[in-house]
Amino acid sequence: MIVALDGWIIPVSLRAARAGFWGRHDRAAIARALATMRRNPGIYDLPVYARQTRATSPIRMRIEVDAASVIIAEGVSALADPTWTTDADMRIFVRCPEVIRRQRLIGDYRARGFSAAAVAALLKSRMSDEFGLVESGVAIADWIVTIS
Repeated sequence: MIVALDGWIIPVSLRAARAGFWGRHDRAAIARALATMRRNPGIYDLPVYARQTRATSPIRMRIEVDAASVIIAEGVSALADPTWTTDADMRIFVRCPEVIRRQRLIGDYRARGFSAAAVAALLKSRMSDEFGLVESGVAIADWIVTIS
C-alpha cells in the first residue's frame, strides 16, 4: 500500500509567506493518518495533491489496509519526521545524481507553466530549506538506493 505524503502538502494559497519546508506539510495530519492505518485495518480515502494547481485535489485516493498490508509512506518528507518513522519496519532512502534531480525538477516546474525565473527561485528556496532536511534521512535509513 503506497501512501503518497504529498497528499498532505498544504495548498500554496493557504501557506504562510516564507513558510519553509514544514510550513508546506501538514505534519500532524500525516502522523495521525499513518498511525491510524497501522492500528486500524479498513478503507481510507487519502488526500491527493494536484501539482498543476498546487492545491488539494477534490479526488481522493481510496486504499484498503488489512492486517497483512505493507504501508509504504512515499515522498521527499518520508524520513524527515521521527514521529512518522519510529514504528517503521524498514526505512529506504532513494536518491539520484544531483544533476538528474535538478533536470527533473526544472522539467516538472516548466511543464506546469513556471517561468525560468520562477523555477530558479523555487530551486534556490528548496535548496535552502528542504535539501538538507531531506538528505538527513540517510542517517536513519536501513537501505540507500541510488537511481538514475
